[in-house]
Amino acid sequence: MTDTTLASLFDSSPTRELEEVQKVNEVGQAERDIDEFYETDSARKVLTELGQIVNSTGSQPRFRYVHATFGSGKTHLLKLIGIATGEIEGLEAVAPKLSSQFSGFKEFRDRLNSSHIDHLVPLFMNLLDRDKVRDSTLSLLIYEELGNQLNFPTDPLWLLEWAWTLEIEHGLWEAVNAVDHDGMSLQEAAQDKAALRPWLYEALPEMDETDGTPYATKEGVKESIEQATGQISTEAFTPDELVERLDRTKRYLQESGETYEFLIGLDEVAIYVGDQQHRYREFLETVDTLIADINPPILGTGQWSLRDMQQDFMGEVDPEAWYTNEIPLRGADTEIIVRKRWLRKSDSGTETVHDLLEQAPDFEPKLADASEYTDVGDPVEAYPFREHDLWLLREVMQSLKKEDLEVDREYVQGRALLILVRSLFTSFDWAEKEPGAVVAWDEIYDLIECETTDIPGWAKDQIQKVE
Repeated sequence: MTDTTLASLFDSSPTRELEEVQKVNEVGQAERDIDEFYETDSARKVLTELGQIVNSTGSQPRFRYVHATFGSGKTHLLKLIGIATGEIEGLEAVAPKLSSQFSGFKEFRDRLNSSHIDHLVPLFMNLLDRDKVRDSTLSLLIYEELGNQLNFPTDPLWLLEWAWTLEIEHGLWEAVNAVDHDGMSLQEAAQDKAALRPWLYEALPEMDETDGTPYATKEGVKESIEQATGQISTEAFTPDELVERLDRTKRYLQESGETYEFLIGLDEVAIYVGDQQHRYREFLETVDTLIADINPPILGTGQWSLRDMQQDFMGEVDPEAWYTNEIPLRGADTEIIVRKRWLRKSDSGTETVHDLLEQAPDFEPKLADASEYTDVGDPVEAYPFREHDLWLLREVMQSLKKEDLEVDREYVQGRALLILVRSLFTSFDWAEKEPGAVVAWDEIYDLIECETTDIPGWAKDQIQKVE
């Protein structure tokens, strides 16, 4: 007997909680996101076309839309694109790692480096957050992300507009942000909504830097806040207002002598639109205005085709319009996602499993049509499953779906397979098994029966008779 368990072989505990659904602007675990990425042909196509539109200086719309089923990795890809720009604070040194590991990211960064752009600033939004988008507009959401990138406060939203005007028109943000008044900084005052306005009324007129500006008196500060509040309402802040803020910010940043562009990323457009025609019209108007006036590179994602949404909501499709610039994304096969996210071994664990497999007999099944197998890679990654068993498990789950449900190869998503694999370690205690144990097919059956309702009653009856 040995004190070593299967759990000790993994890079992270196989009994850990499942992570929440990916969010495009949460980059706190960038190294892990890179390690778990698998570059498919369609992902490379996205990166190639994005590099082309970023490098473009013509009048053609710089818009692309990526559509794929939920769980296919489009948010993961978009998040890594943001990192690859090299403009996310604290992650500048991570961007070259993407280039060194993935050919698509190398091509994207090569095109960016050879372009007219010195700084491609990502403005990426998670439109999946219904609580946030319910009472907002796409223009305001993009503006809020601009504020985040400039390190301006965005709550309350009028404070963003106020801070933006303070800096872009008067260059006073840094000075105001450094003030300590009545024992509080501006950031501290902003945490207490009741204290915020009085703090501004008193602090700014006392500053030498505000002499000769609208902020030199309490009345002037009060008026500036009222103006900001009026301009930031959902009715007043139109796509034209957004374009003005983006254009003026770009010119302000370029006073440094370097060129700036904003890469706008709209994640989960289809969910944002839902079945609401007014949301789709708003999306069209916003992108139309952006393209017509400043034409920034824009990358959208969604679960279904933008062209189909245009047909459904508007009744006609212009084959030359920007919304037809679509790229279907085929996510990494779900078993590869599981290998990279849940079954990833530590360096010492990899060595241990490799040694075990070297000594093990060949017990892979010989199936009639092996040509259907995906490229499953290193069998060390699959352990404690056999080399093809994750592929077979997904195929079984796929075939067990109800006959009247239209399914395709992508229906059984990575997360569904992750749940089953995690259950092996939590509900079936495989974390405590000794290294060398291999998951048998009867245990795979038990997993499916425990975690899904897919096995029909008649099949269970037949299996019980055999037993």
